[in-house]
Amino acid sequence: MLTVPVPILNFDNGRRQHTHHRSQRRPRQSLRIPISLLPHSETHQGIFTVRNLSSAAEIQEALALSSTHHHVTPLNLSSLASIRATASSLTKRISSGEIPPIRALVLNAAIQQVDGKTYTTDGYESHFAVNYLANFLFVLLMLGSMDKERGRIVCISTALHDSTHWMNRSTFSDGEREMFKNMESVVDGGEDGTDEEKAGMQRYATSKFLLVMFMYALQRRLDSSPTLFKVSIFSLDPGGMGGAELTKRGSAASKFLWTYIMPAIQSWAVYFWPNGFLRTNDKSASDVLRACFDTEVVGRYPKGVFMNGGQIGMASWEARDEGKQGILWDGSVMLVGLGEGDTVLENWK
Repeated sequence: MLTVPVPILNFDNGRRQHTHHRSQRRPRQSLRIPISLLPHSETHQGIFTVRNLSSAAEIQEALALSSTHHHVTPLNLSSLASIRATASSLTKRISSGEIPPIRALVLNAAIQQVDGKTYTTDGYESHFAVNYLANFLFVLLMLGSMDKERGRIVCISTALHDSTHWMNRSTFSDGEREMFKNMESVVDGGEDGTDEEKAGMQRYATSKFLLVMFMYALQRRLDSSPTLFKVSIFSLDPGGMGGAELTKRGSAASKFLWTYIMPAIQSWAVYFWPNGFLRTNDKSASDVLRACFDTEVVGRYPKGVFMNGGQIGMASWEARDEGKQGILWDGSVMLVGLGEGDTVLENWK
């Protein structure tokens, strides 16, 4: 049976809407579920963004089996110009009525590199640019296309966003627990040091931490907006998934562990500890689907909630620091060159 990176599909009393799902390169944190089992796949549209259309054959083939028309469109998250171009194209299609408003925008794309620091064409460290800054710009550009009554923005997070979490014991020493000191340190990705793998994991964890801070900062602005106050943004930690290719550029030991060992034990892990650190791809994909539609666990408007799988969790204390959130917001506005008319958010300055 064909599987694809999970398409998040919308519904509204029978009329079609769509959710926007994003993939960068190949889906690094690939959340997979058989397309035939998706409860909304036959009645609702989905948009899948990929870096290269030529490498999206699996998605195209799987979507071809559905009677509903889905969309696959290119988006290079390492380029601010590409993000603006894709957002502009989608906005025009939605405003014209070709595609309905966005019910759920899933920020799933991520990279993880532990073999040295790299930079985007815009001059920013790659983890910072792809995992955080691209999301900041894309979301602000797309807010005008959201469903104003029930729109949700789902940030795919990780327990690693918390430097004090036990999984970060080998990544952050006691003197390295503060993840955000100033904009300069995160834009450049910090020092490499002698341990490239540790430095790479620090950059990855920090970029996901920044996304959580963005969630809180944006939700406050949405709440005070006269037109967007019903739009919710929240985070979801899907757990670790063996075989998800997030460690593609990791060490040999890390690749072996997550490619062969973890897939063999994760089903048992989920059975005994459903929301533990190790989960199956199907479990995580189902959690993301529920995050888009559920009202029983998270409520009708899950504003600023941090989900740990299928249950409500807690973000790190530092991510909840409003002072740091403000510094990050102002710095990000400057870095992406946000200007008048770029976003419908009234209080973006």
